[in-house]
Amino acid sequence: MRPSNALNLLLVCLPLAFADVEFTVPAAGASVAGGTAFTVTWTDSGSAPSISDLTSYQLFLESGSNTAPQQLYALSTTGLFSAGNTITVTVPVTTGGTGTNA
Repeated sequence: MRPSNALNLLLVCLPLAFADVEFTVPAAGASVAGGTAFTVTWTDSGSAPSISDLTSYQLFLESGSNTAPQQLYALSTTGLFSAGNTITVTVPVTTGGTGTNA
């Protein structure tokens, strides 16, 4: 396959791999105590692809910066969009570190 054909194939597949959702709950900057059940809610951001075009999702709790994120905990690895736009999760008290916002 010529490099230009491989690049075109990659560009065509990219929208299938990423969805653009907007998290509405918890609010940005919110704090939730470890060991406490809380709800995560999202909505379609309006950017392609539409959530209605997708079947499943994975949701992870991460810390760090955008350039060096660190996965702390898997909230859901088998979520189905057909089940709705809300999930209730509990992050164990032992998750995270000792620093601020860890």
